[in-house]
Amino acid sequence: MRDYIIMTDSCCDLSQQEVEELDLTVLPLSFTIEGKTLLNTPDHADLSPEEFFKKIAEGADCTTSAVNVGQFTDAMEKVLDEGKDILCICFSSALSTTYQSACIAASDLREKHPGAKIIVIDSSFRDAEGIDERENWNASAAKKASTSTRWRAMSTRSSRARTTGFLSMTSTT
Repeated sequence: MRDYIIMTDSCCDLSQQEVEELDLTVLPLSFTIEGKTLLNTPDHADLSPEEFFKKIAEGADCTTSAVNVGQFTDAMEKVLDEGKDILCICFSSALSTTYQSACIAASDLREKHPGAKIIVIDSSFRDAEGIDERENWNASAAKKASTSTRWRAMSTRSSRARTTGFLSMTSTT
């Protein structure tokens, strides 16, 4: 099996420290508040959560945007050009178009990189695109994740962190 990376979006709700410890690639969703478009990054460089919620409490208008196909394509292609495979776990498709964007990018890139594995998983675990059960490439990891004690413990930190335990169980080595 080739080396691989784990890619996710910023709805994984992991801290910058956790992202670094787990060696994850995190694509940020964006949000527009008070007319300014900012990125939701694990280090909260654009706006701290405290300031964000203060603005919301004060009545600020806010909209969000999912990671788009182009952003996924750029990030995935860079990894594939390094000769690595990708396990991409996206925010629930019931709440965002992020999963669909990742699936479209992965499908397009599979044609360009036919030897590469690109697996895209919906964090609600209702769907996974790119898994071939016959090859068993991390398909069992997704199934095991739902019963893992570590997964249950970590996923209770936030209702948005459905992928956290799976990420911590899967290494890049």
